[in-house]
Amino acid sequence: MKGAYVLLDVMDGYCDFVMQVLRSRTGVIMVDETEGPADIVMVVEASDRHELAGRTVRALAAVEDMTMSMQLLPARGDGVAGYKNRDRKN
Repeated sequence: MKGAYVLLDVMDGYCDFVMQVLRSRTGVIMVDETEGPADIVMVVEASDRHELAGRTVRALAAVEDMTMSMQLLPARGDGVAGYKNRDRKN
């Protein structure tokens, strides 16, 4: 599996709605509110990089009118899958 972390800066008052929309998108395995310069972190997963790009673009397109900026951090290898597996052990 391939994955990416996406950091989003969201317009004031839209954080809860943006998180709800992102959680409903295919391939989005985690969305959480953060403290600091980014408001939200989203984790996207897919079987290959082409599918990952498509899922990420579609998720971001669903909230583009409510976001001001974003950073995309692709995971190496099974970085995101490792994240998912850690959650299951706890």
